[in-house]
Amino acid sequence: MRTVALALLSLLAAACVRRNVVNEEDLDMEPGGAASTPKAPVVVQNVEVARDDPEEATAVRVPVPASNADHPPPDPVLFRIGAGHGALSHVDLQPCRDVGLPPGYLRMRVTFRPSGHVVRAAVESEAPPTPEALTCVGEQLELAMVPAFDGENVTLSRIFFVVDRTAVSTSPSRDQSSD
Repeated sequence: MRTVALALLSLLAAACVRRNVVNEEDLDMEPGGAASTPKAPVVVQNVEVARDDPEEATAVRVPVPASNADHPPPDPVLFRIGAGHGALSHVDLQPCRDVGLPPGYLRMRVTFRPSGHVVRAAVESEAPPTPEALTCVGEQLELAMVPAFDGENVTLSRIFFVVDRTAVSTSPSRDQSSD
Protein backbone atom coordinates (compact mmCIF):
# COMPACT_ATOMS: atom_id res chain seq x y z
CA MET A 1 0.00 0.00 0.00
CA ARG A 2 2.84 2.38 0.85
CA THR A 3 4.67 1.50 -2.32
CA VAL A 4 1.64 2.37 -4.43
CA ALA A 5 1.19 5.65 -2.57
CA LEU A 6 4.84 6.60 -3.02
CA ALA A 7 4.73 5.73 -6.73
CA LEU A 8 1.60 7.86 -7.19
CA LEU A 9 3.14 10.68 -5.25
CA SER A 10 6.33 10.64 -7.30
CA LEU A 11 4.31 10.66 -10.55
CA LEU A 12 2.28 13.62 -9.33
CA ALA A 13 5.40 15.43 -8.25
CA ALA A 14 7.03 14.84 -11.60
CA ALA A 15 3.98 16.13 -13.46
CA CYS A 16 3.61 19.22 -11.26
CA VAL A 17 7.23 20.35 -11.37
CA ARG A 18 7.93 22.92 -14.04
CA ARG A 19 11.12 22.31 -15.83
CA ASN A 20 13.05 25.18 -17.24
CA VAL A 21 13.68 24.67 -20.85
CA VAL A 22 17.03 25.91 -21.98
CA ASN A 23 17.29 26.94 -25.57
CA GLU A 24 20.49 26.38 -27.42
CA GLU A 25 20.55 30.07 -28.23
CA ASP A 26 20.80 30.91 -24.54
CA LEU A 27 23.93 28.85 -24.27
CA ASP A 28 27.22 30.12 -25.44
CA MET A 29 28.62 27.60 -27.80
CA GLU A 30 32.26 27.24 -27.96
CA PRO A 31 33.91 26.35 -31.16
CA GLY A 32 33.90 22.62 -31.47
CA GLY A 33 30.31 22.34 -30.29
CA ALA A 34 31.02 22.14 -26.56
CA ALA A 35 28.41 23.80 -24.40
CA SER A 36 29.36 26.38 -21.87
CA THR A 37 27.44 27.32 -18.71
CA PRO A 38 24.08 29.04 -19.21
CA LYS A 39 23.85 32.80 -18.97
CA ALA A 40 20.88 32.81 -16.62
CA PRO A 41 21.21 31.60 -13.01
CA VAL A 42 19.87 28.14 -12.13
CA VAL A 43 16.43 28.21 -10.52
CA VAL A 44 15.79 25.97 -7.48
CA GLN A 45 12.21 24.68 -7.19
CA ASN A 46 10.48 23.41 -4.05
CA VAL A 47 8.38 20.27 -4.41
CA GLU A 48 5.72 19.48 -1.83
CA VAL A 49 6.02 15.77 -1.14
CA ALA A 50 4.01 15.19 2.03
CA ARG A 51 2.09 17.41 4.36
CA ASP A 52 3.02 17.26 8.02
CA ASP A 53 -0.25 17.09 9.91
CA PRO A 54 0.26 17.84 13.62
CA GLU A 55 -3.15 16.34 14.48
CA GLU A 56 -2.13 12.93 13.21
CA ALA A 57 1.16 13.03 15.08
CA THR A 58 -0.48 13.81 18.42
CA ALA A 59 -3.64 11.77 17.95
CA VAL A 60 -4.35 9.44 20.84
CA ARG A 61 -5.68 6.06 19.90
CA VAL A 62 -8.73 5.15 21.93
CA PRO A 63 -9.09 1.41 22.47
CA VAL A 64 -12.25 -0.12 21.09
CA PRO A 65 -14.44 -1.43 23.91
CA ALA A 66 -14.97 -5.15 24.04
CA SER A 67 -18.17 -6.32 22.47
CA ASN A 68 -20.88 -8.11 24.41
CA ALA A 69 -20.19 -11.16 22.27
CA ASP A 70 -17.00 -11.65 24.26
CA HIS A 71 -18.88 -11.84 27.55
CA PRO A 72 -22.14 -13.73 27.88
CA PRO A 73 -24.93 -11.90 29.70
CA PRO A 74 -25.38 -12.79 33.37
CA ASP A 75 -27.87 -15.48 34.21
CA PRO A 76 -31.28 -14.18 35.24
CA VAL A 77 -32.11 -14.28 38.94
CA LEU A 78 -35.13 -16.53 39.25
CA PHE A 79 -37.90 -16.25 41.83
CA ARG A 80 -37.08 -18.42 44.83
CA ILE A 81 -40.28 -20.24 45.58
CA GLY A 82 -38.97 -21.45 48.93
CA ALA A 83 -38.28 -17.87 49.97
CA GLY A 84 -41.81 -16.92 48.90
CA HIS A 85 -43.46 -19.65 50.95
CA GLY A 86 -41.09 -18.90 53.83
CA ALA A 87 -42.06 -15.21 53.77
CA LEU A 88 -45.75 -16.10 53.78
CA SER A 89 -45.28 -18.52 56.67
CA HIS A 90 -44.07 -15.60 58.81
CA VAL A 91 -47.26 -13.61 58.21
CA ASP A 92 -49.19 -13.47 61.48
CA LEU A 93 -52.93 -13.04 61.02
CA GLN A 94 -53.88 -13.49 64.67
CA PRO A 95 -53.84 -9.71 65.40
CA CYS A 96 -56.34 -9.30 62.57
CA ARG A 97 -58.95 -11.52 64.21
CA ASP A 98 -59.53 -8.80 66.83
CA VAL A 99 -60.65 -6.39 64.08
CA GLY A 100 -63.06 -8.73 62.31
CA LEU A 101 -61.14 -11.45 60.50
CA PRO A 102 -63.43 -14.49 60.70
CA PRO A 103 -62.01 -17.64 62.28
CA GLY A 104 -61.39 -20.69 60.15
CA TYR A 105 -59.51 -21.39 56.95
CA LEU A 106 -58.44 -18.51 54.81
CA ARG A 107 -56.87 -18.82 51.37
CA MET A 108 -54.64 -15.98 50.16
CA ARG A 109 -53.14 -15.38 46.75
CA VAL A 110 -50.16 -13.09 47.18
CA THR A 111 -48.33 -11.47 44.25
CA PHE A 112 -44.68 -10.47 44.60
CA ARG A 113 -43.13 -7.87 42.29
CA PRO A 114 -39.53 -8.29 41.02
CA SER A 115 -38.26 -5.97 43.77
CA GLY A 116 -39.31 -8.64 46.29
CA HIS A 117 -42.20 -6.75 47.89
CA VAL A 118 -45.85 -7.77 47.89
CA VAL A 119 -47.81 -5.85 45.27
CA ARG A 120 -51.31 -7.27 45.88
CA ALA A 121 -53.22 -10.05 47.58
CA ALA A 122 -56.62 -11.69 47.35
CA VAL A 123 -58.38 -13.30 50.32
CA GLU A 124 -60.88 -16.16 50.02
CA SER A 125 -62.89 -17.29 53.03
CA GLU A 126 -66.35 -18.64 53.91
CA ALA A 127 -67.35 -15.41 55.63
CA PRO A 128 -66.42 -12.03 54.18
CA PRO A 129 -63.85 -10.18 56.29
CA THR A 130 -64.52 -6.63 57.41
CA PRO A 131 -62.68 -3.73 55.70
CA GLU A 132 -60.69 -3.20 58.92
CA ALA A 133 -59.61 -6.86 58.84
CA LEU A 134 -58.49 -6.52 55.22
CA THR A 135 -56.48 -3.42 56.14
CA CYS A 136 -54.83 -5.41 58.93
CA VAL A 137 -54.02 -8.28 56.52
CA GLY A 138 -52.47 -5.74 54.13
CA GLU A 139 -50.33 -4.32 56.93
CA GLN A 140 -49.11 -7.81 57.82
CA LEU A 141 -48.31 -8.58 54.16
CA GLU A 142 -46.24 -5.39 53.86
CA LEU A 143 -43.71 -7.08 56.12
CA ALA A 144 -43.38 -10.11 53.81
CA MET A 145 -40.46 -9.84 51.40
CA VAL A 146 -38.40 -12.11 49.16
CA PRO A 147 -35.00 -11.53 47.46
CA ALA A 148 -35.23 -9.45 44.28
CA PHE A 149 -35.61 -11.45 41.07
CA ASP A 150 -35.75 -10.93 37.31
CA GLY A 151 -38.90 -11.26 35.24
CA GLU A 152 -42.55 -10.65 35.85
CA ASN A 153 -44.67 -10.66 39.02
CA VAL A 154 -45.09 -14.04 40.74
CA THR A 155 -48.24 -15.16 42.55
CA LEU A 156 -48.26 -17.76 45.34
CA SER A 157 -51.21 -19.28 47.17
CA ARG A 158 -51.25 -20.21 50.82
CA ILE A 159 -53.92 -21.43 53.20
CA PHE A 160 -53.98 -19.94 56.71
CA PHE A 161 -55.99 -21.02 59.70
CA VAL A 162 -57.26 -18.28 61.96
CA VAL A 163 -58.02 -19.51 65.46
CA ASP A 164 -61.27 -18.38 67.08
CA ARG A 165 -60.44 -16.01 69.92
CA THR A 166 -63.10 -17.60 72.08
CA ALA A 167 -61.58 -21.01 71.71
CA VAL A 168 -59.55 -22.01 74.68
CA SER A 169 -56.63 -24.26 74.08
CA THR A 170 -56.53 -26.96 76.61
CA SER A 171 -53.53 -29.11 76.88
CA PRO A 172 -53.32 -32.02 79.20
CA SER A 173 -50.99 -31.34 82.06
CA ARG A 174 -48.86 -34.08 83.39
CA ASP A 175 -47.92 -34.50 86.90
CA GLN A 176 -44.20 -34.98 86.78
CA SER A 177 -43.80 -35.88 90.38
CA SER A 178 -42.69 -39.40 90.80
CA ASP A 179 -42.07 -41.25 93.99
